[in-house]
Amino acid sequence: IVEAIDKWNPVPELIATEKDCERALIEHLCSAFPGSVFVPQYGLGKTFVDIMAAFQGDEHKFGTDVAVEIKYNFNTANEFHRALGQMMVYVATWKKEAVLVLCGVSDPNLVKRSQETAEQLQRWSDKKIRVVVKEL
Repeated sequence: IVEAIDKWNPVPELIATEKDCERALIEHLCSAFPGSVFVPQYGLGKTFVDIMAAFQGDEHKFGTDVAVEIKYNFNTANEFHRALGQMMVYVATWKKEAVLVLCGVSDPNLVKRSQETAEQLQRWSDKKIRVVVKEL
């Protein structure tokens, strides 16, 4: 899924909010992984993820679910801390692999901290955790 997100080229003129990023990314993922399911605003308990990817078919790692969290214009420490908490829930509580997609204009220091934190979380989890940056 990380490779597919890397290949995603959102049209800046059509992206003004996190919801726009979510819609455009779901459309891209549906074309990249036909037959798989991408559920927007998937919830478990009182926690929601922007996209839950449920891959179908042997070529897409059947049975693998990936929580995809999107942050648009990722620029504050509060957003960083919230994203960190969300990623921990997806990996530790939900037992899902996770991808944080930073879409739009993001603070370079927060991007670096997010990548470093994802690497640290990866060390104690058997689930993959990745950060993908999509500048607009």
